[in-house]
Amino acid sequence: MRRLLAGLLTVVLLATLCAHAAGADGHIVARVEMQARLRQAADQRAGDLSTVRAVLTSEDGSWAASRVGVDRHILAEGVALLSDEELRDLAQRATVLQTDPVAGGAVKALIIIALIVLVVVVVLTVAIENSLCDALCIKS
Repeated sequence: MRRLLAGLLTVVLLATLCAHAAGADGHIVARVEMQARLRQAADQRAGDLSTVRAVLTSEDGSWAASRVGVDRHILAEGVALLSDEELRDLAQRATVLQTDPVAGGAVKALIIIALIVLVVVVVLTVAIENSLCDALCIKS
């Protein structure tokens, strides 16, 4: 009786494990697909960084940065602190500035200034968070 019960329990356990493994295949992302997605996200971020930095270091970007009173090189480096979403949004706006013939003159200058102000706010927020953490966090 014990042998029969042990055998039956083993069959049920194996059936449960096999059913679980078979059902899990649809929910697991293959390593190759995961690496491709990560590579695509990294490439997207690198392209967005390049686009935004190009606008910030352009002649119009230099003019707008001087109007706000910010060093454009610091801005160009500070862009790396933006989240992927923020960076993608800025890159899309920067692309429109470079390709849209209507986005010229005062409108273009205002948009570039807005981009610069946004970058400054993010850079300052990160700097304040870091200094607060340094001041308040217990170091081991």
